[in-house]
Amino acid sequence: MSETGDSSNNYENGGRISGEQIKALQILIQAAHVAQKKGAFELPEAELVSQAVKAFVVKKEGDGETGASNESSSTNETTPKVI
Repeated sequence: MSETGDSSNNYENGGRISGEQIKALQILIQAAHVAQKKGAFELPEAELVSQAVKAFVVKKEGDGETGASNESSSTNETTPKVI
């Protein structure tokens, strides 16, 4: 395999992630959001989960963190995109 090919689904070490793995990761991210909304995590745990989710979620250009306005739209979110 060449490292100069399409790198959109490559890990830094050259591995590939399958579509099935991407879907599984999206489900895990959604589960983390649901668990947090239900108070499953204490503050330090929530911070770790948030950092882990941010490592995989790709923000759309122009999306900003605006606090309360994000909360009201959270029920209408689409599936997070992962890198």
